[in-house]
Amino acid sequence: MAPPRRQPELIEDAISEILLRALPDEPAELVRASLACKLWRRILTDPVFLRRYREFHRTPPLLGFFHNLKDGRTPRFVPTTTASSPVPQPEFDGHDWWAYDCRHGRVLLGLGSRRDGPDGFVVWDPITGDQHRLPRPYGDWHLYGTSAVLCAVASCNHRNCHAGPFNVVYMGSYYDDIAGCWIIQASVYSSETGMWAKSASLDFNCTCYSTSRALIGDVLYFTILGGKRILQYELNKNCLSVFDSPDMCEEGAFLMQMEDGSIGISRIRGSSIYLWSRNVNPEGVVGWVQCKVIGLDKIKMLPPDDCCNGAYIFGSADNIGVMFIRTYLGVFTFDFKSGQARKVSKPIKCCAAIPFTSFYTPDCASKKLPSPVEAH
Repeated sequence: MAPPRRQPELIEDAISEILLRALPDEPAELVRASLACKLWRRILTDPVFLRRYREFHRTPPLLGFFHNLKDGRTPRFVPTTTASSPVPQPEFDGHDWWAYDCRHGRVLLGLGSRRDGPDGFVVWDPITGDQHRLPRPYGDWHLYGTSAVLCAVASCNHRNCHAGPFNVVYMGSYYDDIAGCWIIQASVYSSETGMWAKSASLDFNCTCYSTSRALIGDVLYFTILGGKRILQYELNKNCLSVFDSPDMCEEGAFLMQMEDGSIGISRIRGSSIYLWSRNVNPEGVVGWVQCKVIGLDKIKMLPPDDCCNGAYIFGSADNIGVMFIRTYLGVFTFDFKSGQARKVSKPIKCCAAIPFTSFYTPDCASKKLPSPVEAH
């Protein structure tokens, strides 16, 4: 008796398991695979496979970083992938745009002077091309503000929240003549209501310009005063507070999430990277602990010591343990888990790199790809 004809199904299952293991930080591999034949494209654009793919790899990969240009032109995207970048260079009407933040597959850009506050915002999804225009936050409290964008879905795993609702948190400063001090005011925009709502405020004698921010759970952290202090905003509790950075931290210190889920901060001083974590000690006191010191000469693939003089951390992907190190030979990524560095760009003159992480799969690229027949 002839065996049942299941060979095509077995072949398809085997192909699916192989494609499942394609590395997400090189999305061109999946895009090229989808052009091989109709079977592969059907597998790679199937919602069940894509859900399994994101669950298998769990953490959205780093695809590159945005940085602002001093001449006021549109911010520039620098890919960290070895193949051609799936992320287009941003193009918007006008030239005075400023990139504030990237998170959960979205980019937050502001229009207008950073000093006087943005005239409006755009939340842009580079993968889908969607743009959401936001009005200027109301009130006269915009001096040297800072902002963050984040997914608004409770318990979301942030692996594929392109079409979901989002929030924008804006921290602005104004001088209160009656109180005789500076006030930091938080305002939150909801894409579901289409409105800004004033939130918590804090009397603190400084403006809240920031180059580094991190989100851990429902708490946003911003460096202020050149990295000497950290502004903390608890979204669910609607509470603002400020605490000190470690003594060595100043300009060039960047926030990141530690493996245990605590807030961490890193800085290069001399020829070493210093890393601190903020935890509760046995006596119940919250404080900073220096948890790691890494000599630049110990990092694989970084240039020699004499080329790392003046090395500077200017960005951190706060949820994946990757930082950007700027040297006069170029920009390098450094992965804390592997201990390896990789050159991703020629030298850049800017104050901060804004990392962009997202899955990029053939279903996202479907409108841009030819059919398998046309590709051949």
